Amino acid sequence: MPVTRNSGNDKPSTVPLKRKRDIADYSGTGSDSEKENDTESALRSEQAKTTKASKATSKSKSLPGAKPKSKSKSDASTTTTSSKDAKKLYTITLKAIDKRIADLDKKINILLDRNPNSDAITTETSARSLLPHIPIVTKLASMDGKLAFNLLLSMADASHTDCDSTIKMCGTCCDDTGDIFGMLDKLLLKQIESMLEMEPVTGAGTLTEVPKRWTEADAPESERRNKRQRKALYKRKVGLENERRLAKRMRRETTDRWAAAALSDLVEERDHLDAYGVGGYLLESIARLEELCK
Repeated sequence: MPVTRNSGNDKPSTVPLKRKRDIADYSGTGSDSEKENDTESALRSEQAKTTKASKATSKSKSLPGAKPKSKSKSDASTTTTSSKDAKKLYTITLKAIDKRIADLDKKINILLDRNPNSDAITTETSARSLLPHIPIVTKLASMDGKLAFNLLLSMADASHTDCDSTIKMCGTCCDDTGDIFGMLDKLLLKQIESMLEMEPVTGAGTLTEVPKRWTEADAPESERRNKRQRKALYKRKVGLENERRLAKRMRRETTDRWAAAALSDLVEERDHLDAYGVGGYLLESIARLEELCK
């Protein structure tokens, strides 16, 4: 049954020791925050390889008798390399996002077992986990606008947690979730305009169906579940949600109805969050896509 978010006034003025321990154990704001971001590390590795290859090419050009490449071949080679770099950056970033989602899902499962009433992990935790990837979006936008557009939609999918597990996971009205939604909204709105310059909005045809969101009605009937049953149920729910998220990603990457696919995904997530009192989900981008899909 959907519930509303906690009021900001419900929080205590000081953070108890147990709350601090919960945050360190489950939210990833302890030692995890000091680790280097996986995306940046992988990107640096790829940049090092590219630099090495570039030096080798320059050296071969300087050898006596070496024939210079024609300008057209050089331009084509540069375009191909840039396209490959963009695709690699896109793939690396998605892997990092998916890994973070999986890590949070595991921590939530442990948290529900140990302390179901804890607010150590909320929608804000998921939203904050995307902040290191925002500079990557800007970089990718200069390389391939469509990949940047699709990456932002995958980030939007990952920007909130499983609100129906406990009331505390909806966060509070005064946390940073809305601000981060706003950051994603501005970036996506810009990429929508970029997409319009690259591809026209196509209205004909139907979208490929993707799995529906799991609901409590999909669970086996039981008056009272034991701990083992609750853990198994949550694991199944997470698996189904991962399948749904990947199916939506695949649809966005392959359809020519990019505006309709994006609108369908965003509206579904917005309505889900609204039911739990979490507002402000990419409102301007949704409004713009609705205009385009009329």
